[in-house]
Amino acid sequence: MTETLATSQHWKRLIEQLDGRELLPHRLRVDVQIFLARALAMYRSNALYAGEAKAVRELMLCWIERLLVAQNMARLQTFRKHVKVMLPQLTDELEHWIRQALLSRQIGYPLTNAHMNALFLEAFNEVEHVA
Repeated sequence: MTETLATSQHWKRLIEQLDGRELLPHRLRVDVQIFLARALAMYRSNALYAGEAKAVRELMLCWIERLLVAQNMARLQTFRKHVKVMLPQLTDELEHWIRQALLSRQIGYPLTNAHMNALFLEAFNEVEHVA
């Protein structure tokens, strides 16, 4: 088992135990943030084996679904209807927030904070506008 595969599965189990605000990107432990940023960069550049890429996708899907449950069930249902279109958009947004959180830690000043009600707002507005 590769490091990325094992670590993805480990962090997925951790995320499954978190609720509400604990799931926000800037509230995750720094080691989780670093792993997610690294894994997503490798995923985008096709630098992962098939099993590793699948584990990263499953981790992101789990995290997104947990965040949507914390927001409201209607969003989760909308996401599940449009998962192929929305998963890349929501993953991009979370990657942005993770990078912001890591940069904030590095400079010692909060650049922005993701708020639960603001997360994924643009992506859902697009889907609801099209539907």
